[in-house]
Amino acid sequence: MRGHSVAKPDKTTTDQMRQRFAERLRTARREAGLTQEALAGQAGCTQEAIVMYEGAKRLPRVEIASALGRVLNISMDDLLQ
Repeated sequence: MRGHSVAKPDKTTTDQMRQRFAERLRTARREAGLTQEALAGQAGCTQEAIVMYEGAKRLPRVEIASALGRVLNISMDDLLQ
């Protein structure tokens, strides 16, 4: 596939995406009345991962984002927009 490289988002775009995801995740978790630990247990990840997501330090893998959305009753699109 020479000549068909996929452009990586620039750092600003990635930072903004992480920040938006963090805010939406934190809001949805609080509205659901869940602690970070409870959300992590139900979504199949660690509390440390939730801390990283809510702190805008990283984005989850697709499987975890899907599980978070399922637990919080919110679409992945809504979490990631």
